[in-house]
Amino acid sequence: MGSVLCANVIQEEMASNSTLNDFFEKYFDPRKMMQSYTANESSFFDDTILQLFRPLVKTFSSGGVQGETLIDMSAGLYFQYLFPASEHFKEITITVSSDKTIPEVEKWLRDEPGAVDMSYAAKVVAELQGNLENWIENQNIFRTKVKNVLKYDVRRCNPLYPVVLPQADCLLLTHCLECQVTSTESYSSALKNVLTLLKPGGCLLMIVAIEESFYMIGDIKFPHLCIDVGFVTKELTDNQYVIDEIQVFPRTICSLYDLADYTGIAFINAHKETHDCYSNK
Repeated sequence: MGSVLCANVIQEEMASNSTLNDFFEKYFDPRKMMQSYTANESSFFDDTILQLFRPLVKTFSSGGVQGETLIDMSAGLYFQYLFPASEHFKEITITVSSDKTIPEVEKWLRDEPGAVDMSYAAKVVAELQGNLENWIENQNIFRTKVKNVLKYDVRRCNPLYPVVLPQADCLLLTHCLECQVTSTESYSSALKNVLTLLKPGGCLLMIVAIEESFYMIGDIKFPHLCIDVGFVTKELTDNQYVIDEIQVFPRTICSLYDLADYTGIAFINAHKETHDCYSNK
C-alpha cells in the first residue's frame, strides 16, 4: 500500500511541477540501483546484465578498440565492463547522470571503507576474460586509469558543461540517452550532442534497452524512452555513422517485468568516416 501511494504521489509531482531530469535527480538512488541490478547473482543479472557485459568485455579484451582516451556515459554504478579497457586506453573518463553518483564512484576509486561492493560483477567480468584469479588486480589497474568522474546532461550542446574535454577515441553510451529524454525528437537532439565528444574516426559503442518504458529503483518507477533497434540505427546513419556490428539479445527471463519491461538488449559498434581507433586498420 505504501509503495503504491508513494508512486501515485511521485507521478502527480512529475506531471505538475517537475521535469524528467529534476525528478531523476530528486529520487534517484545509485546504491539502490546497484542493489537492484548488479550487486548479486540473480535471474535478472544472468539474463540482462550478462547480456550487457558480454559484448563489451569481448570488444575491450580483444584489443580491437583502443586509443588514448575513452569516455563512458552510463546511468548508474555499473561500469565494471570497462575493466578490460584498462589495458588498451591510457585515460578513462566516467560520466554519470546524477550528482549523487559521483561521490559513490570516487569513494570506490579510492577504495575507501564503506564504498560500494562491486566484487560480484568484477568476478563475472574477470571470468568472461578468462582470468578469474585476477579480479582484484583488474579493479586496481582500472582505478589508476580513471582520470575524471563527471556529470553529464545530454540536453546540452556540451553534455559535460562546464568541463571541456578533448574528443575521445572511444565513446560508450549505456542507457544514458533513453533515461534523460522524453521523445524521439529530443533523443535525436541529445544524440547529436553526445557525438560531439567523439573525435572523427572514433569508435562509438552503445548498449540499448529495447522497447523499455520504465525501470524500478526501490519503490520508484522511472520513465525510459521506448525505442527499438531500427530507430537507433537510423539515427546513427542520419549522423553519417557506419554500423560495424549489431548484436540483439532477446529477453529470456519471463519474470521480473515489474522491475523493467524491456524486451531485449542491443549492442551496437559504429564509426564515422575512418577506423583510426581500430588496432588492425
